[in-house]
Amino acid sequence: MASECVLGFCSSKWDRKNGEWYDTHIGGSSVWPDGLTVTIPPCPVCSLHRTFVLQAYAPHPNHSEREVYLFGCNSIKCSEKPTSWYALRVVKLLEENVRPQGEKNSQSASHKREQNSGPRQVINWESDSEDSDSEPEILAEELQLLSLVVEQAKQRRGASTHSQNEEAVSSTCSSFGRTGHGGQCINENANPLAAFCIEVDYEPARGQKSLEDEKVERLLGRYNEEEKLRSRNGIDEQWAAEQDDENKPETLALERFRDTISRAPDQILRYSFGGEPIWPSHPPPPINTKICACGSPMIFELQLLASCLHYLKPDECLPADQKDAGMNFASVATYTCAGDCTLAKVVAETAMLQVFEQEICVQQDDW
Repeated sequence: MASECVLGFCSSKWDRKNGEWYDTHIGGSSVWPDGLTVTIPPCPVCSLHRTFVLQAYAPHPNHSEREVYLFGCNSIKCSEKPTSWYALRVVKLLEENVRPQGEKNSQSASHKREQNSGPRQVINWESDSEDSDSEPEILAEELQLLSLVVEQAKQRRGASTHSQNEEAVSSTCSSFGRTGHGGQCINENANPLAAFCIEVDYEPARGQKSLEDEKVERLLGRYNEEEKLRSRNGIDEQWAAEQDDENKPETLALERFRDTISRAPDQILRYSFGGEPIWPSHPPPPINTKICACGSPMIFELQLLASCLHYLKPDECLPADQKDAGMNFASVATYTCAGDCTLAKVVAETAMLQVFEQEICVQQDDW
């Protein structure tokens, strides 16, 4: 069952000095758990170091402490190619899976499956309510975790549509402990993108208005009036062809995209584990890997929209010797194992943490 869609919005500027590896942010530099060293391979298209783009706290019922990282080549020629992107998921192993220090990761696939199907993890959620002591412990898989958690959302965006679920979102923001900046990243681009905190909220339901809706409706009304004026001036013959176009897959995809985005126009990030991305054009980009090593399907997890480029300012963060413009895209989506297994190729690890590569789909801004 897909989790409810959660949207990410740019908030205040992000400061690495106060950042933690559980924080969700775009741009700047990546933050890693203590003791973890991760090497980011260069872009296979141009051989330049990849640029850090996104870090999102994304718990899963199998791994409540989990993070997704996204890196991309800051070149307009490379960013349209999925191979220029690099996505990772970091998971903190359950206690029964933690290896003694010095022990190699030599477990068989069948043994790992047995471990993954072991005792269910219990999460104690923090609460400010007076009767919190009497609340029962809740199993992670019963929570349908929304997964995208931020730095406490110090200042909500102020929209009534985004504040209705504030208590629910805030409860997940403060659930887990914090770690420091002990980890390190090798080969990360030394020209970071502009950095911002990401705050999240549930996607408004269809028909539910956000702060921007009134302005959008005024613009749409003005456009409709202009269309009526064009029709009265003798351009009716165009409508037959336009009606035929309405049923084309390309038109339907764009309409769905516009309709979805219009509910919260300033969104830059979409998160729905097992849900569906929204593509602005048709056909959607293909997925190279459809089945994980464990046999589970690869499913959608998160999507970064082109609107984030307004904040990241890639053209202002180019190396001095780079002649191309910065990255540009319509959408970047990551896919992961439905069971969040530990059978995939390990990119980096410590006794308690493992890092795995994610699948990526990219749609270029050509629509």
